[in-house]
Amino acid sequence: MLIAAALLAATLQSQQVTDSTRDLPASPGTLAPDRPGFTTGPSVMPRGFSELEAGTSLQRQPGFQHLAIGESLLRIGLSSRAELRVGFSSLDFDRAGGTVTHGFEDASIGTKVRLRSAPAGVSLLPAVSMIASSNIPTGGAFGRSGVEPQLTASLGWQLPAKLALVTNTGVASRVAGDGARTREFGGGASLSRALTGTLNTYVEYSGTRRNGPDSQYLNTGLTFVPAAHLQLDTWVARAISGTPSSFQLGVGVSRRW
Repeated sequence: MLIAAALLAATLQSQQVTDSTRDLPASPGTLAPDRPGFTTGPSVMPRGFSELEAGTSLQRQPGFQHLAIGESLLRIGLSSRAELRVGFSSLDFDRAGGTVTHGFEDASIGTKVRLRSAPAGVSLLPAVSMIASSNIPTGGAFGRSGVEPQLTASLGWQLPAKLALVTNTGVASRVAGDGARTREFGGGASLSRALTGTLNTYVEYSGTRRNGPDSQYLNTGLTFVPAAHLQLDTWVARAISGTPSSFQLGVGVSRRW
């Protein structure tokens, strides 16, 4: 499912960006990763550029622990308004009691299309993009039971005081173990702020709902940009419904070329 950062030196000021780049169209001089966080910004990879985003995360709750290594997303600019999105299978380790199991998640493929660009500067009118994606059932026991397409609307606003707001609203078709399909609705909102020219922070709410109790999380993190096309991130999240004792943390890196 996420926050961009700022560039490094004063000599790169014409390229300098903050987390607000999630709300503005990406250009060759801006870095606008979709991680960290569960929400995804409306920025689209420019044609002729690609970006690889990857990380690892740990989830813990009483009696259970889940480690994911990889979390890789390759974004390839197709045009000024569209990008190709290829997700590679993460390697997962589950520990329940004294038993450890491991395997690969499903791969994924999708596209992000910008429907509306954000006006320059602060505005009540948002940038708008649509994200269409699906898993590719390659994960075996750690994958889904079938193909599960989903569609997400991403809106972004540039706000005063170096703030930016991103919201997501989406729906997915999920497959149960018996083959029955059900709709899952999800959404989130992320508020980010530039702390310095290279350091940014954000707070985020996200949740999903289908049959049964919903799942809601609060998330916060930091992004750091040590070079023009490189971002490092760290984040933590805690469930506030569903499994309230669930806690997650992660680190990641994004590189554009």
